[in-house]
Amino acid sequence: MIMKILKQFSNESINLPTLIKDNGEINFDAEQAAIGLGISFVAKSGNVVVRWERVNKYLKLSTSGQQLKRGDFITEPQFYKLAIKANNQTAEKFQEWVTEEVLPAIRKTGSYSEHAKLPQTPMEALQLMFEAQKDSNEKVEKVEKRVDDLEENQVIPQGDYSYIGRRIGQRVTEVGRGFGKLTSQQRGELFKDINSGVKKIAGVGSRSQLRTKHYQMVVDFINDWEPATATKTVVRQMSLDIDDEPA
Repeated sequence: MIMKILKQFSNESINLPTLIKDNGEINFDAEQAAIGLGISFVAKSGNVVVRWERVNKYLKLSTSGQQLKRGDFITEPQFYKLAIKANNQTAEKFQEWVTEEVLPAIRKTGSYSEHAKLPQTPMEALQLMFEAQKDSNEKVEKVEKRVDDLEENQVIPQGDYSYIGRRIGQRVTEVGRGFGKLTSQQRGELFKDINSGVKKIAGVGSRSQLRTKHYQMVVDFINDWEPATATKTVVRQMSLDIDDEPA
């Protein structure tokens, strides 16, 4: 669960609520930010009304189904996008106030300042140390897992890919000896069978889609491969057909 701290900042014309999440992300009240940047107009009633259509267009939210409205908050990058698009004297003045006073004030006190509690006993200090170490270990494990995933999903190196191709040819030759002298058509049936098995166990549509994580599994399969009964029958039948041909 992400904790949020609500802070209010005011200048001579704007009251700007900000949300500070425990991950350090700073959000601004969308309505007050838009008014401060001059993306608004004064209605006949005298109320200042935000031009929400323009705000959503500037942030490319006009067709996303997640359009901003009163009560919503925007991120710091979204605030800068609006400031750049607004490009007027009001926007410049407001942006200066936010960047020179509001943000430094938030970052100086820190996201946790209002809820920070100093340890009162040696046991509480140790507990905080253990929690910090646990959080650090979890982050390291996540990074390591991501690195492992990236490595395993790399396209198989050319050397390993070439070896798989050579090993398939060798295995077909080894198995083919049991059928006697083979024609190119019979060898084709054996190649079709072993290649089909390689793609099936790796879950890919072609050998070119093999990844590093598939390599050892594919090599083990090739070394143990025997053609399916149906393939053996087809290959033997081909030999019989050749023998039956008239001299």
